[in-house]
Amino acid sequence: MSARPGLPTHGHHVFVPQVGEDRDEVLIRGDAGHHLRAVLRVRTGEPLSLADNSGAVWQGRVQDLLTDGVVVGLDEHVDIPPATPAVTVIQSMPKGRKMEEVVTRLSEVGVDRLVPVHSARSVKQLKGAKAEKARERWDALAVAAAQQSRRARLLQVETITPWPVRDVSGVVLWEQATTPLSEALDELDGVEQIVIAVGPEGGWEQAEVADSGLHPVALGQGILRTETAGVVGAALVLHHLGRLG
Repeated sequence: MSARPGLPTHGHHVFVPQVGEDRDEVLIRGDAGHHLRAVLRVRTGEPLSLADNSGAVWQGRVQDLLTDGVVVGLDEHVDIPPATPAVTVIQSMPKGRKMEEVVTRLSEVGVDRLVPVHSARSVKQLKGAKAEKARERWDALAVAAAQQSRRARLLQVETITPWPVRDVSGVVLWEQATTPLSEALDELDGVEQIVIAVGPEGGWEQAEVADSGLHPVALGQGILRTETAGVVGAALVLHHLGRLG
């Protein structure tokens, strides 16, 4: 088996535990195996692409269906290096289940990392067991979206943290800002990570923006919903970096 750039992928795309470099086949058990058998209903001989969140994407084919898993024969693979700079969205907690939509859409467009935060106007405050349960749900949604969009690596969803997040470079989306996002991006060349911070439904307080250390920017003349703003901002940043469009 060999790695080569531009390896095409065929069939369903599935995230699995670590595959390893020198394997001819892999037995997929657990949630991934159940997903293949019960949800995707794969059949012997069906092509698949597999990713293990290391950057390697394997082309394979179903060899056998077992009671406790699925045996997949491995052909070639391609190693995809991590993107530089990484793109991180800091999302202030929105109402209801809107964060689930945020996770799905950010994963689909190719964002590398999501940091949920509690800010002054966050209506929803999750702590303790509720926060951990929500995180598990977001991780599952990130996997599903990554499989749909054929990512090599998963969107990394962090634990909920207080605002502001220190020692980061990037922009904070703010309806009172006068600097366009595109202008601020020109000043961020050479950083290892670009952050896009998004406020809750009620927006950021002025002191929060000033205390963030990030460039206040506007996406345009209109006001976007919180669950939309991060996706639009991230898409524009990814386009600026040549990763989208």
